[in-house]
Amino acid sequence: YQRRVHGYQSAQNWYTNWNGQTESITLNVSDSGYPHPWTTSAVIPITVLAVNNDPTITGPTGPLSMLSTGTLTFTAATVITVDDVDFQDAAMAARTIQVLVTADSGVVALAPALTAAQLARIKISVPSAPTTFTAGSFYQAILFSGNLTSVQSVMDGIKFKPSGTGTDHLFVAVNDMRTYGEGLYQVSNDAHLVTTINVS
Repeated sequence: YQRRVHGYQSAQNWYTNWNGQTESITLNVSDSGYPHPWTTSAVIPITVLAVNNDPTITGPTGPLSMLSTGTLTFTAATVITVDDVDFQDAAMAARTIQVLVTADSGVVALAPALTAAQLARIKISVPSAPTTFTAGSFYQAILFSGNLTSVQSVMDGIKFKPSGTGTDHLFVAVNDMRTYGEGLYQVSNDAHLVTTINVS
């Protein structure tokens, strides 16, 4: 059985994030009797429920190398980005996604060039002292949230500074903060990126 759904389905592929409307399967049965065959039909309604798709993180997993006296900036080829297909839904666009950036033993920062307008669109907290956030300052961990567009705008330029030599790891986690979907499909999903950094 194949059902064309508003132009989203080809013979090989379904549009995987389609949901929210009721489709149906129509069954026609005939007994092929002679000389008067009997036929009947039935319609089975199908409601396609939304599910909470996982957010995604892209970025380097390493190993990256740096000097203990330096600072590693994640930009251009090493930029870290987050996304979530659910936020393409207009009803989800203004809802909140949350990102945590931390390291095993080093410290992390957001880009110092972030504007006041960019920072005003997200909520930032730093769980360890100093607890007052300043763009470009280093912290053990930075937790920030906002709508997807606002969060994406501050990801470029994340910085890492080591506390010594050896192997460290930058850890980035994203949580969609939302029970998106219906019925048993209500879950809050997260994704993780771990970048290995060798410090000499």
